Amino acid sequence: MVADQVRKLADESKQAVKRTEGMVGQILNVAEVQAKSAVEAVSAVDSIATVAEETSASTEEASAAAEEQASSMEEITSTSQTMAELALNLKKLVDQSSLGDKTPKPEKSAESPKSDKKEKVSAIESKKGEKAKKTREVPVDIEKTPTTNTGRQKSAF
Repeated sequence: MVADQVRKLADESKQAVKRTEGMVGQILNVAEVQAKSAVEAVSAVDSIATVAEETSASTEEASAAAEEQASSMEEITSTSQTMAELALNLKKLVDQSSLGDKTPKPEKSAESPKSDKKEKVSAIESKKGEKAKKTREVPVDIEKTPTTNTGRQKSAF
């Protein structure tokens, strides 16, 4: 009887060992699958991190380009305003010079060709004098107009 009980316990032990081996095999398979999944997850996270870094760099480049464009637009606007003011000043000068230049033009006479040349020379000389006078007046008006802004403003970007 004791020998039967020992055999019975030995059989039960063998079966327990086999079940334990089966469970250990299943645990190893599950652990292997989990390890592969973890590697895939780490790889996916690395890919996402790489894409995020590339997106960040692209966003920074786009921001810098937008800031540069905004700065250029400010400069163009300032230059356009300056040019408009200069054009207005030039128009005023032209209007002033046409108001002061209402002297009758010398008529050509058939009497003496030499006198005609003298009239032309004096007309040219007076026009040169007016041009010189205008040239002297223009810088004064230019100094009054605002120039382009050399100090750049920072963009909100």
